[in-house]
Amino acid sequence: MINIERWILIRNLFIIGNGFDLAHGMKTSYDDFYQYIKKKYSNLEEENNNLPEAIFGRKGGITYDEKELTEYMLNLLNHTGEWNKFESNLGEIDFFYDDYSEPVFDKEGDPDISKTMILNESKSSVYPELCYNLKSLFKEWIQKIRILKRYRQEYFENKFKKNNLFFTFNYTKTLEKLYNIPLENILHIHGTLPKDLIFGHNLKLEDIEIESENIGIEYSGLEHVIYDCKNIFRKKIDEIIKKYEFFFDKIQKYNVEKIYIYGFSFSEIDLPYLSEIIKNTPNNIIWEITFHNKNDKEIFFKKLRRLGIKKKNIKLLQL
Repeated sequence: MINIERWILIRNLFIIGNGFDLAHGMKTSYDDFYQYIKKKYSNLEEENNNLPEAIFGRKGGITYDEKELTEYMLNLLNHTGEWNKFESNLGEIDFFYDDYSEPVFDKEGDPDISKTMILNESKSSVYPELCYNLKSLFKEWIQKIRILKRYRQEYFENKFKKNNLFFTFNYTKTLEKLYNIPLENILHIHGTLPKDLIFGHNLKLEDIEIESENIGIEYSGLEHVIYDCKNIFRKKIDEIIKKYEFFFDKIQKYNVEKIYIYGFSFSEIDLPYLSEIIKNTPNNIIWEITFHNKNDKEIFFKKLRRLGIKKKNIKLLQL
């Protein structure tokens, strides 16, 4: 005889990545973000090497031209790597890439480190502004992404049940708007509007520290500022996991029998979240993962095995 109560309580866990939104025809790739920025500003100079100059207000406040901030940041990002590696690139940005910096020299013609530091300190306020401007653009872009009812897909309508749990890396409310999933069953691990959105690298604090002896004299005094900028874009994964401990507890307490993964790229940055999910699920649980090509299939399989998932518990399906 079927235990009806147990059947009702069975919950699948769905892990959702950006490929899910892309499969719904939404413009959510990092290249789409890049195109959004270029479209917003006319005559954008992406090779602008000039550090934005401060605009001093009548009451003593300092502001910067938004377009100049954007141009300079794009220049830095374009010299860091491809836009499909946008998040990891934020930890590798060479903030010292510019054409303006030079040391102050004393009467004897030798570099004067003290005066150079003072000069750089006077210009240091621009660096956090570069970062916060990019965060603002990112949030603005997410707000503009359209989620239309016609994007809804029958496959997922049949797959998703309201008593399932959803762990999503996406900032959009696709699950809520297209499939009417209850909010209490969804965790947007990196946030969703109107709250702050989390994106960036997962380097450790010691990995973003800058030693004075490792930079040119012309950049003296900027070490702590660059450190702060890279920290702005650091995903504090341990803190995030602790913050949402209640959801991981829910995964453990509910009768989750199968895990489905849609559109997740298995980037190294986000693997710690999978490790936490593994800790809170039975070791015999089935993991069903969709992929698009043989290369992805091999990568996904290897990463799941590295995380400790048994071969017999991994099911890979090509969509």
